[in-house]
Amino acid sequence: MFPKNHQIPHLKLYGKWVTEGFVKERRSQTVEQVAVEILTELIERNLVQSWEGSNGPKYCQVHDLMHEIILSKATDLGFSEILDEKSSSIKVKTRRLSICSNKRDISEAVKDSGVRSILFHNVGNLTSSVLVAMFEKFKLLKVFDFENADLDYLPEELGNLFHLSYLSLLNTKVKMLPKSTGKLQNLKILDIRNTLVHKLPMEINKLRSLRHLLANSRDETVHDTLVNVHGVTICEGIGNLEDLQTLLTVEASPERVGIIKEFEKLTQLRFLAISKLTADIGRLVCTAIEKMNYLESLALHSIDNDEILDLQLTSPPRLLGNLVVESRIQLLPDWIPKLQCLRSLSLSLSRLTDDPLKCLHRLPNLERLWLYKAYEGKQLHFEESGFRKLKRVSLRELEGLEVVTIGKGALPLLEHLDLGPSQLLKELPSDVQHLKSLTSLKLYDMPKQFVFDLQPEGGQDHWKVKNIPYVCFIYRVEVQRYQVYKLGDSSLLEHLQH
Repeated sequence: MFPKNHQIPHLKLYGKWVTEGFVKERRSQTVEQVAVEILTELIERNLVQSWEGSNGPKYCQVHDLMHEIILSKATDLGFSEILDEKSSSIKVKTRRLSICSNKRDISEAVKDSGVRSILFHNVGNLTSSVLVAMFEKFKLLKVFDFENADLDYLPEELGNLFHLSYLSLLNTKVKMLPKSTGKLQNLKILDIRNTLVHKLPMEINKLRSLRHLLANSRDETVHDTLVNVHGVTICEGIGNLEDLQTLLTVEASPERVGIIKEFEKLTQLRFLAISKLTADIGRLVCTAIEKMNYLESLALHSIDNDEILDLQLTSPPRLLGNLVVESRIQLLPDWIPKLQCLRSLSLSLSRLTDDPLKCLHRLPNLERLWLYKAYEGKQLHFEESGFRKLKRVSLRELEGLEVVTIGKGALPLLEHLDLGPSQLLKELPSDVQHLKSLTSLKLYDMPKQFVFDLQPEGGQDHWKVKNIPYVCFIYRVEVQRYQVYKLGDSSLLEHLQH
């Protein structure tokens, strides 16, 4: 049970349903695919509200009134209960707990040891003794979710939770996983994103039931997250996890050639992300990718800004819907424009010299396009009647860009457009005023005259943006801090005068 107004990622909800056994496989569908269908039906019936985040992930929640009804019914049935500062007691047969307060000893407050699921919500002071007491008492646990908890250590007693199938340490300060993690033979989902875990123990390769491994390490001294993507290192034997569907993000390096070759065994993968790729390792990865017929999402990050990856594939995954390439590439791979299912494409640091839009405009299902330091040419052109489904375009830090043109009938569904910094760009893309679906225009660190020309008072190009509901100007103040001004703000004009 999630707290009121909690924004729940779709993928998190699917994982909970799968590991709790709420959904079952159908003849030609995985349990994850069945979960997607069920949530889609709930959304279509207006029982669940859903929206898409700015970077692609989808979130959902239920209306406040619906939440109260569900909570009341769930408590009466002993299905789930919330433990917070207001809770006076916990029902004897409650099977699922949401912990929203650490003012009470959980193992003492909950008398029944048959609890199947525990979710923490921003709870602090989880000491080793508290964890050991819980691990000893709640041995039937299937779900343990520590997201955002004040946690930096997991004791070896974790391995006693034989039935555990879902473990999330998302956004905690845990530095390493205990070796006893290898005893969790029923574990299906392990989420250690945004933790301080840099290396996975070799015992992870014993988890034959594991379907989703979500991991990246957080370097708190690094601010530019677009450039500095850190995976975790894995040990030889990863090829044993033949049921693995998600592997995010693992670190490649020249001395790990054997491990990369094992990826060829992971033919069930749907989601794959790899960091610190070199040219040689990149070719091995491409060989493995050609055997991943079910792959839906792929992210490839090079070892540094100058490493050139050769990403040619003879037989690319036909179901690929999301592609992220963060690396120099000499030419746009010829297989990318042929991806009929591609919905999201992000190219970063690519430094292409040929206009990539010429090859991409016929992609039938492309909805999101990000170009970040991806193009060094002077002109970008959205072909006439092209990009029929594109809803979001981000053209960031294209330093050589001077002109953006939009052909007649192009971008009919575009809702969000982000531009800049591009100091050589003198005016908005041509015919931007004809984009009837455009609701948001964000301009980053653009030249003063460019900004002046868009202002309501005396701006010669104001007529181009006056019908766009949201127009803002964003300026970097510090490495990760920005100042946002709306169109016509007096404070914006003051900023420009300095």
